[in-house]
Amino acid sequence: MDLFDIIPENFFSLLSGKNKRLYLACLIKSFKIYEMGSILGIDKKVVVDELTDYLEHSDLSFTDEEDVNEDEDEQEAKESKRSLAYFILRRFEQTGWIYIDVTSDYEEILNFTDVGITMVEAIMNLTPWANESFEFNPDEWDDSFIEINSNEYNGYIYTIYTLLNSDSLDYGLTITEVYRNTKLLIRALRKLDSRMKDYIESVVNNTDVHNLIERLMNYKVELVDNGYKQLKTGDNINKYRLSIVTNLENIESNEAIMYKVVDNYLKRYPKMEVAYKRAYKDIDEMIDVFNELDAFVTEIDKKNSKYIDSTIGKIKFLLSEDENIVGKLNNILKYIKVENKNNHIDKAINKVNDLFKLRENKMFRSEKSLYTPRGKYERVQGQYVDLSRFDLTSETEEFLKTYENPFNDDAIKDFLYSHMIEGEFRASDVIHYDTSVDVVVMCLYALVYGSENNFELVKLENKINHEKFSMHDFLLKEEK
Repeated sequence: MDLFDIIPENFFSLLSGKNKRLYLACLIKSFKIYEMGSILGIDKKVVVDELTDYLEHSDLSFTDEEDVNEDEDEQEAKESKRSLAYFILRRFEQTGWIYIDVTSDYEEILNFTDVGITMVEAIMNLTPWANESFEFNPDEWDDSFIEINSNEYNGYIYTIYTLLNSDSLDYGLTITEVYRNTKLLIRALRKLDSRMKDYIESVVNNTDVHNLIERLMNYKVELVDNGYKQLKTGDNINKYRLSIVTNLENIESNEAIMYKVVDNYLKRYPKMEVAYKRAYKDIDEMIDVFNELDAFVTEIDKKNSKYIDSTIGKIKFLLSEDENIVGKLNNILKYIKVENKNNHIDKAINKVNDLFKLRENKMFRSEKSLYTPRGKYERVQGQYVDLSRFDLTSETEEFLKTYENPFNDDAIKDFLYSHMIEGEFRASDVIHYDTSVDVVVMCLYALVYGSENNFELVKLENKINHEKFSMHDFLLKEEK
C-alpha cells in the first residue's frame, strides 16, 4: 500500500502552522487521557473537560489560521477555553489524528487513528516532557532533549543472547527475531552517536556561559547516565558478545539449520536464490556488528572526552576573556551586534571607530632624544636551556606544585570529597564562598567526575548568580 494512502493529506498541517505548539501540547494531553480510557475508546466529553482545565492553567493561546475557512468556529474558539478545546478536537478529526464514533445512546466516543497512535508515540519518544508530565513550556521547547532508554542497549543484547541460546527448533523465526533486535540495537547506538555529535557542534556556536553549563548538566542526565555510562560500564556487551558471535557462526556453518532459515525467508523472498543470499547476508551482517562493537565504544569514548574538554575549555575562556586582548575584542564585537539588532549600527561604528585610529600627527625623532634605532637581530647560539644542569629525578615539591595540571583526576576527586557534606556535594555551597574561575571550573569537572562514577545528579530549582553568569544549582549524591 502506498504511504500516502495511509497518511491523510492534511495530517501534518497541524504541526506546521501558527498554532503548532498549541496543537502538539494538546495532542500529547489528549493521548494521555485516551490511554487511561477503555480499550473501545473514551468519552469525548471527558477529553474536553481535561483539555479545558489544561488550557486554563497554561500560557498557550490560539492564533487565527489561514488554512481554516471556518470563521464562526475560530470566533467561537476565542470566546472560552472550553470552546477552544472543542475546536482543537475538530481539527484533530479533520486532519486524521482521531475519529469519533457515536453510540446508540448518542454518546461520542473518541479514538486515535492507527497512524495517529504511531506518530504520537514517536513524538513522545523524542520529547521527555511528554513522558514525565502534561506540562508544556513553549519557551523551553528548543532546550529539551531526546530521551534515551538507559536499558535499551543491554535489553537488545540480552534478548539476542537469549534467543540464540534457547531450545527452540524454529531457527527461521529465531534468526528473524535476532536480526530485528540487532537492527534496533544499531539504531539505538547511532542515535547515541548522533546526539553526542549534536552536543559537540553546539559548543562552537554557543557563546553563553549559562547555556553551556545547562547543556553540560543535560548531557550528564541524558547521554551519560542513560546512554554512555550503560554502554561503557555495562557488562552485557563483553559478557554475551562472544557467545552471540559463536552461535551465529555455528548456525551459518550448519547446512540443515540454514535450510530451515532459508525456508522461512521464502515467505518474504519468493525466489530461492534471493532467499538464500539474503539469509546468509543477514547473518554475516550480525556477526560484523558484534565484532565491531568495541571499535564503536572506543569512538563514543573519544566523543565524550571531546565534548567535555571543549565545553569546559570554552566556559573557562568565556569566564576569563575580559582579562585578555581577545576578550576585549569579543566584547566590542558583541556591542556592535547588539546595537545592530537595535538599528543603531551607525552609532556603534562611530563609537568603535575611534578605538582603531592611529595618530595622524607626524612622528619624528628629536635631536635630543635618547632613542636609538634597533640594530640587526642575530641569533645567539647560547640561548638554549642547558638541561644537563638540572637533576630531573629529584624535583622539589614546590616545582611540581607550580607546573602540575590543577585539573587532574586526583585534584578533582580531592576537591569533590573535601566539599561533600553527608555524602552530598552542592555547587552553590562552594561557589558562594569563592567565585573565582578556577573554582567554577573545578565544580564543573566535579560534575563530570561524578557522571563517570557512581554519583546521582539532581538539578535544583534555585539559581547560582555569578557576576558573569547564572546557572541552576546542582547536587551530586554518592550512590551506595
